[in-house]
Amino acid sequence: MEAHVGKHILVRSEELRERIEEYIDKSGLKPGDKLPSERAFAEALGTSRVTLRDALMRMQDEGLIETRHGKGSFIAPPKFEEDARSFLSCTSGWEADGFKVSSEVLSFLEKEAGAKAARMLNIPIGESVFELKRVRRLDGVPVFIETSNIPSCRVPGLKKYDFSSCSLYTVLEKDYGIVLTQQMQTFSITHLSEKEARWLGVDQDTPAFYICGTTFDAAGTPTEFTVSINRADRYNVSAWLTRQTPAMDSEG
Repeated sequence: MEAHVGKHILVRSEELRERIEEYIDKSGLKPGDKLPSERAFAEALGTSRVTLRDALMRMQDEGLIETRHGKGSFIAPPKFEEDARSFLSCTSGWEADGFKVSSEVLSFLEKEAGAKAARMLNIPIGESVFELKRVRRLDGVPVFIETSNIPSCRVPGLKKYDFSSCSLYTVLEKDYGIVLTQQMQTFSITHLSEKEARWLGVDQDTPAFYICGTTFDAAGTPTEFTVSINRADRYNVSAWLTRQTPAMDSEG
C-alpha cells in the first residue's frame, strides 16, 4: 500500500511539473525571474502545497529553478551543456560554443604518483608526475575544478608555463609534440568539500559530478589522468546514441 501511495504522489508531482513548465513558458518568465509564492502558486495551479513543494524540489535538483532562502524560487540560468560525442580541450571546445574560458591555478606541483594516478597512467606508483589543479570558468562563472596529472618524464620543464593564461593541450602539442586524441571518462555523483564549495562559489550541499578520465595520445599511450568536479546546477552533458545492431530488433 505504501509503495502504491508513493508512486501516486510521484505521478502527481511529474504531472504538476509539466504544468509548472507550461506556466513559466506562457508567462514569459526568464532566468532570474521570481515564481509566485508557494501558497499563491499552489492555489493558481489547483494543487496542495506539499505536492507543489515536491515538484519544485525535483526541478531544483535538475537545475531548472533555484531557491533562495527567505526570498522564494527563481528561474535558474541555463546550464552549460557539453557534447559527450567528441573530445576537445576545455578551452577550444567551450570557445567554439561561444563561451569565454578563463582559469585560476589553485596549485601546480611535481609529486609522486599515487596508486590511482599510477594505475590510470600505467606507470609505477611513486613515479614523478606534474599535478595541475585549476578552477575553470565559463563567461566568468566558476563551473568546475579540474586536476590534471601528467608523467614528468614526458613534459620536462612544464612548470615554466602559466596555465592561468594558456591552454595545457596547446602547450603539449606545440612544445612537446604530444597530440591528445581520445579520452575515457566515468561519471558519478559527489559531495563538495568545504574548500571545493568555496572555490566554486556555491553552498556545500550543491550537487556535483565527479568525472574521472584518462586521456590518450595519438599512439594510444595514457598521457593525462584527470579528475573534474563539475557543478551539477550549471553543467550538463548530452550524447547522441546510435543503436549498432538494428537486426536484433526482431528479437526484442
